[in-house]
Amino acid sequence: MSESKELLKLLEARRKSKIISLIYSDGAFMSDGDVDVVYELLDDVCAGERVDTIEMILSSLGGEINAAYNIVKIIRKYTDKFNVIIPRKAKSAATLIALGADKIFMGKVSELGPIDPVVSHPYYPIMIPGRAAPYFIEKVLPKISGMKKVEEWFLKVDYAHIGFCMMAAELGRDYAKRLLVSYHFKEQPDKLKTVDEVVRKLTSYPSHGFVIDSEEAKDVLGLNVEELSEEDWRAIWSLYKEYRKKIDEIGLIVETTKDSVEIKRPKPTLW
Repeated sequence: MSESKELLKLLEARRKSKIISLIYSDGAFMSDGDVDVVYELLDDVCAGERVDTIEMILSSLGGEINAAYNIVKIIRKYTDKFNVIIPRKAKSAATLIALGADKIFMGKVSELGPIDPVVSHPYYPIMIPGRAAPYFIEKVLPKISGMKKVEEWFLKVDYAHIGFCMMAAELGRDYAKRLLVSYHFKEQPDKLKTVDEVVRKLTSYPSHGFVIDSEEAKDVLGLNVEELSEEDWRAIWSLYKEYRKKIDEIGLIVETTKDSVEIKRPKPTLW
C-alpha cells in the first residue's frame, strides 16, 4: 500500500469518516470531467450506500464552478455530514465546495479564497479571474475614455466574453447562496440574512488570490471553521507532502483508501 493510502487509512480510523482526496496542481483547474471521477471513487469507497460522515481533503486554485457545485451535490447523496479539510489552498471554485460542507477544517497555512470564477482568455492560452473584465468596464474605462483613439482600441475587446465573465460571477454568487442555505448554515435561525452578507464579503475581496486564513474565515466571514488538532494536522500535512512530490507532473490526483486516479491535465497559465 502506498504511503498516501496508509495515511488516509490512519486518518479515517482517527476521524471516523470516509475520506476522499481531491488534489490539483497550481496549473490545473477543476472541470466537469472531474465530477465523474469523484462519483466513481466515492461510490466505491462507500459501497454504494449512505455513510455517516464524508470528508474531502481539498487542494485547488479553482476552475469551473458548475463542477464544484455538482461535486457537492453528489457527495450529499451519500451522507448528511460532509466536512472539507484544507491542507494548503482552496480558492474560488474550491471555496465553493467548502461552502457546501457542514464544517471546514483548517491548519496553520490553510487558505480559502474569494468566490471569483476563473475563465479562459478569448485570445491567449491563459486563465483570468472572471471579475477582471467587469472591473475594466467599471473602473478603468471611465478614466481613459477621453484619450485619443480609445474607441478604436476598445473595439478590440470581446463583448461576449465580458458578458460571459459577468454571468460567471453571478452564477458563483447564486451557487454560494444555495450551498450556504442548504448545508453550511442549515442550523442557523437567521440564515438568509447571514448568507447574503457572507456572499457579499466573499465576492468583494480585492484579488483572486486574497488570503482567507482560518481567523478571517471564522471571525470575519462567520464560517463554521475548526482548527485541526495538532496530531491530525501533522498527518494531513504529511499526506499533502506526499501528493506534492508528483502533483506538478500530473495535474490531478483523486484518492481514497480503496483506489486512486491520476489525470494528466494541460497547464494553462493563471494570469
